[in-house]
Amino acid sequence: MVTRTPQEVMEDRKIAVILDDLLETCIDSLSDAKKITNGSTFKALDSDSKSKFNKCQDSVLTATEATEKERDNCLSGKSKDLNKMKSCLNKQLDALDNMEEFNGRMQVLEDAALEAKLIAFFAVVGQFQGYLGELKTLEKKFNDAAKKIEKAIKACRDAKIKGVLGAGLGAIGLCLVPVGGGIALGGGIALAGIEFALGCALKGNEETTLKKAWNYGSTAGAVADGLGKMPKTFAPAMLIVTGAVDLREAFLNEKELATLQKELKGIQADIKRLGPKVSKLYAEFQKLATSTAAAYKKAVAGVKSFKPSKGAYHRLPSLLK
Repeated sequence: MVTRTPQEVMEDRKIAVILDDLLETCIDSLSDAKKITNGSTFKALDSDSKSKFNKCQDSVLTATEATEKERDNCLSGKSKDLNKMKSCLNKQLDALDNMEEFNGRMQVLEDAALEAKLIAFFAVVGQFQGYLGELKTLEKKFNDAAKKIEKAIKACRDAKIKGVLGAGLGAIGLCLVPVGGGIALGGGIALAGIEFALGCALKGNEETTLKKAWNYGSTAGAVADGLGKMPKTFAPAMLIVTGAVDLREAFLNEKELATLQKELKGIQADIKRLGPKVSKLYAEFQKLATSTAAAYKKAVAGVKSFKPSKGAYHRLPSLLK
């Protein structure tokens, strides 16, 4: 069997064409990567993913330069065997495969417009934090008023008065359900952030924190409905304020009754101001949680299934003989 010199192998037209194709593919891959780094999806990625992507590009560039240099050495007769050329090619092919997979995965995320969907979703989640304190304050006001009404009920024997106070206490109890639900929902969702979410999607992973965020959407509808109906739900409590029934018997003095009535008026004002806003926010969250979860799952599936194509140049190491 005739053994060819490294120079003769490099001068083989078939091998030369494949090497040129490999070089062009690496240049194209780096060009694609450059476009990706200028895009909004890449800019929204976490720093670790960005660093890995940049290292992929550096690896392709370094490996390609090493292969071309050794190719020149073979063509000029400086290299006495093909071992170094084969090693350079294997490193270049590995680097290219990593780059192509990274490019492909990033393209899946860009095509899914995942960044924009996550921005909208986390913007709503962020607004929860602004209302969380107000909901907690309203919950405290409800509980404080309820304690005063319970005390009055125990001190009273008149059935009519007990009925009015009982209706007010029941109304507060019903209002506490969506308020408590809103607090649990707003406080339970971890602000994982867009960077974290995109980084997980790039790895083909739907992390537990994100799954919990999507799942909260299933309870948000009931909370939104309850908060929206709160002005009507609270109405029976306002019978304590209207004075339709003389309630003084149930209180130590008129000042105690007046204080409770003032507190109930304040709660009613808070409900009218806060209820519709928060109800709308939670309804929007339910809608976005459903659509974002579907888009995220689809993107993750696309990332997982993506495989870079194989070219003729992957056979190059075995052809060098």
